[in-house]
Amino acid sequence: MRFSRAWLAAGPALAIALTGGAAVAAAAPAPAAAKGAAEITRAVREPDAGAAHTRVVVFNCAGEPQIRPRSFVLTCADDNSSLTGPSGSGWTAGAALGKGTWHINDCTPDCAHGHFLTYPVDVTFWRSRPVTSLPGERSFTRITMSETSPLGQGRP
Repeated sequence: MRFSRAWLAAGPALAIALTGGAAVAAAAPAPAAAKGAAEITRAVREPDAGAAHTRVVVFNCAGEPQIRPRSFVLTCADDNSSLTGPSGSGWTAGAALGKGTWHINDCTPDCAHGHFLTYPVDVTFWRSRPVTSLPGERSFTRITMSETSPLGQGRP
């Protein structure tokens, strides 16, 4: 995934859908971001029926379930965006909340020769769903990261 400088400056929130070990990123305009925030809040407060299972996981790029991963690759195809050090206040069936560092390749002049930029972020893994191949387990299907540094600080 290639992020332009304009995209990096577009906004502080990034929502990613986790789909079977792959992550799909989308920056949302303000109204959509507000709707997403409401959905996250609802998911944290009201997990799906049956959410009291013993394990809630996220799947890494190899399709392996992880609980409270110390690092998480967001772009499995090229490893140009990742999250490190997610540590948080809770890991429940509704959501996992915490803080981490987002590492993203600026792909300048191209991704092979780009530089990794880092940004502090608040992280929320959310929307847990049953894992059909692992009865009794659930998996978070979404991750939202919100940059916590002042806008523009450290940006190219």
